[in-house]
Amino acid sequence: AVAARLFDQALILPGPLETLTRLAQEISGLTFYRHLGTTALRALLGFLASLLTGMIWGAAAGLNPSARSFLAPALILIRSTPVIAVILLAIIWFSPDAAPVLVTWLMVMPLVEEVIEQGIRRTETALLEMAKVFRVPAGRVLRDVHLPALQPYVRAAAHSGLGMAYKVTVAAEVLIQPPWSLGGAMQEARFYLDTTRIIGLTLTVVLLSGVTEGLLRLVDRAVDRKAELNREPRARGEARDDGTLTAGPGDRAADRAENDASIIEVRDLSKAFNDRPVLSRITLAVDGGQVTVLLGPSGCGKTTLLRIIAGLELADDGSVSLPDNSLTTMVFQEPRVLNWRSAEENISFVLPVGKEGEADRWLDRVGLSAYARVKPPVLSGGMVQRLSLARAFAVPAAAVLMDEPFQNLDLRSKLALCSITRRLHQERGGATLFVTHDVVEAALVADRIIVLGGQPARVVVSRPINLSEEVRDPRHPRIQSVVGELYEILLSSNQQ
Repeated sequence: AVAARLFDQALILPGPLETLTRLAQEISGLTFYRHLGTTALRALLGFLASLLTGMIWGAAAGLNPSARSFLAPALILIRSTPVIAVILLAIIWFSPDAAPVLVTWLMVMPLVEEVIEQGIRRTETALLEMAKVFRVPAGRVLRDVHLPALQPYVRAAAHSGLGMAYKVTVAAEVLIQPPWSLGGAMQEARFYLDTTRIIGLTLTVVLLSGVTEGLLRLVDRAVDRKAELNREPRARGEARDDGTLTAGPGDRAADRAENDASIIEVRDLSKAFNDRPVLSRITLAVDGGQVTVLLGPSGCGKTTLLRIIAGLELADDGSVSLPDNSLTTMVFQEPRVLNWRSAEENISFVLPVGKEGEADRWLDRVGLSAYARVKPPVLSGGMVQRLSLARAFAVPAAAVLMDEPFQNLDLRSKLALCSITRRLHQERGGATLFVTHDVVEAALVADRIIVLGGQPARVVVSRPINLSEEVRDPRHPRIQSVVGELYEILLSSNQQ
């Protein structure tokens, strides 16, 4: 208003009252609404096409380095081409009605693609490693890991792309002048030097963009509210903390190892990071039907060895062998669960195709059947680790690998989970390789203990632990005796 008074020339800058009066006149006719509706439709079509193709293009580039290299030149070309050149070519190649949609797509799609590609590449590596260990099909990983993790990126792309879509569409219409369009109406007003109408139509575009943005935010709030409701607990009871399990029919015979033959064989394995040796010529065997504990001080290379066995790291020398085409599953130090999926869905995620319905049975066996429909953020730390145990033992595999899974739990939860681990292993069979630096944990779960020591780490001791289930209590003298022996072995190995 102040600027309008200073100029005092409606041709250059009309006042607010004059502009609103002219806009009121404009919106009183049906022609205005046809212009408005047609422009909005073009912008939305261009935006939706950009969102769809940008997501597909971005997902391909984010998931596959070869696809990223193949698509990069086309993206560079699109980003580098001036908007005016795109508009002029669209006028020649397409009809006046379709050209603005094409221009909008070409301008908005690269923005969406970049956001989605970055989102894919920033997807939590820990979850992708978990999926790799369990050999989860790529389609399931895309559906249950990438797409939920991409949700905030899709929202950001939608908000940014929608705002740009209106601007680009109107800019294209100004030059192309299709029969019905706000941009064409602006060009017509410019021809007659009708500044008041141009500003009124511009205000219309701003309001249209604002209304659409508001609707998009309402959708965001609805999605957030639904997610919040899904996070609320809907349990039917309490999880058991005594380590008891509910056995299911046919659990034992199908997967149990028939003898004590070695399931995992590690031969002369060595590994260094940045020229610093971590493992030195490690040779060991993990037998079927046993819980083998890999014991050693923190930082000695236990996790590195486990990751090599799982196929997440490569050894510098040596080899790891399992039975032909055998699968290992894993319980990680941190839970590595899908927080946006229920406990039941977390287990179904890793089960073989056609076996997804068995998830409830495994939750029952770790005392979580009452929490099948609850998402992990609602569960306690001990309950989430129960979920991780159920997930690892539910999958038919030659061996279950466990990487210090109970280190952050209280004593009661730790004792219950040690008991559950042994019972799951006994029912399921196969081999279990349990990594820990806690000698009490080692004594409670082990049938055999392999001690790593030295720098770089090497096998110091490999010995059986012949204890009945009745004495596997930290207060029992037999357990205390084993714990004392293990302390002596660890202390002496650290001094070597």
